[in-house]
Amino acid sequence: MKKQIFSSLLAVFLVSSCISSQGIKSPDEAIQPTQVSAEETVQFPDLEGVLIQENDLPAGYSAGSTSHKFSTYYEKILVPDADYVMRQQIQRDSVSGGQVTVFDYALAGMATFAFNSITADMKNVRDLEGVGEKAMLEIPSDDQSVSQDYVGIVFVQCHAAVHISVLGTNDEQAVIAYAERLAQRLEPLVCE
Repeated sequence: MKKQIFSSLLAVFLVSSCISSQGIKSPDEAIQPTQVSAEETVQFPDLEGVLIQENDLPAGYSAGSTSHKFSTYYEKILVPDADYVMRQQIQRDSVSGGQVTVFDYALAGMATFAFNSITADMKNVRDLEGVGEKAMLEIPSDDQSVSQDYVGIVFVQCHAAVHISVLGTNDEQAVIAYAERLAQRLEPLVCE
């Protein structure tokens, strides 16, 4: 009896999936999935030239190359894949001085998930007011095995999460001022 009911339901499903407003389709045509990428449904801003501008960084630092690649570091700490990623290197004396990465999401709440994933990996953090919707500041502590100074900031601005890491400095105020300016520039681009 159960086998007959299942067979009947399967037949009804197959027949109904073949019917459309344009008439009957073959089963092969009816079950083809429609592929729609996030870029086709949501417009993400081009952040080239937005992440680092003149006089944004502490003295001795400059903008480096850009990339749309998701770093393996973020995969390790379980940051969700973003619909749009923009990463820009920060240069210091022609070597890496850190980076700034923006993770832009189509789904509400994913930016907060990314923020939580990044801050869970941070060690010496405190809340930071005045940068985006919420922010955390990280500086090395004496008990960390870090051989250099750095300042890290993570913040959420609407549907984007941003991670800034500046190596070789302990100038918190300069990096905070940069984060404030970046949050203001991003607001019209990532908030709808």
